Amino acid sequence: GPGGIRWPVIGDGLRFAFVKDLKDMWDVFMKLAEARQDMISVYLGSKLTIMVQEPNLLKKIIQTNKCLHKDEDFYRGFSEMTDGVFSTTNLERWAHLRQPLDRILHPKHMDTYKTILAERAEVACDSVQRICDKGVFDVLDVIKYYMMESTLAIFGDPNVHQAEDTAKLIEFLERVMRCCLLRIANPFYKIEWIFQASTLGKEARATKDLGRPILSKMIDDSLKKMENRGYTEDGQDFEPQSYIEAAIRTGFIENASDEKTIFSFADLLIAGYETTGVATASTILFLAMHPEY
Repeated sequence: GPGGIRWPVIGDGLRFAFVKDLKDMWDVFMKLAEARQDMISVYLGSKLTIMVQEPNLLKKIIQTNKCLHKDEDFYRGFSEMTDGVFSTTNLERWAHLRQPLDRILHPKHMDTYKTILAERAEVACDSVQRICDKGVFDVLDVIKYYMMESTLAIFGDPNVHQAEDTAKLIEFLERVMRCCLLRIANPFYKIEWIFQASTLGKEARATKDLGRPILSKMIDDSLKKMENRGYTEDGQDFEPQSYIEAAIRTGFIENASDEKTIFSFADLLIAGYETTGVATASTILFLAMHPEY
């Protein structure tokens, strides 16, 4: 670990072999991080993994031209669950999925997205008002719903609400993250048959079964809108209006299976959901500390 010799598999890696949940994983990382402030370096399986916490150092790493390729062993745990723009190791696929994000996340759209966030926040506040005098409730459930609705509106269709499916989608995405991270942490799960036969492997398959009908419906709804605008499977010049449409188009270009296309945008939903969550939690904390605002 930090401050000493790092041994592959035997040593740091075995610290993760008996991790059962994300709390256990966090405890291991915190113990390894005690000896060094700016950087944690640890073997996950046979791979030396370095986690940078110092912003200036991280900026230098991002700007270098020496880190061009994603590590297959690390990202495989993600790509088997959701082979999207964040997790894919196929550079051509990455380019197809990355390009529409430049347009979707362009600064000129930020005012529109702020409006979406404000509208969804108002809905969340109204829902809290309705249940305030009806007993005990978990405000985190309201926040999670708000985060997911906002993410879907920005990367999907701002006019569509996934009311009946949002709760299941939240559960699915949280389980995806758990399965991916726990698989990466355990050196024995690098061996495919051990992972597939394990309790975590069974949970990963059950997690995909949970998400499949929800994501499939989102694909079908987007595909109908694309076809109404004149899209055909060989329409190379077609401009996607959302990230889900970009995932569909990429699937057609690659002649990908329905299964691969269905799960190709879940990683972006996770990233958007988590980012919105951090922003929301920070805002709530700020307001709690400074009620005058």
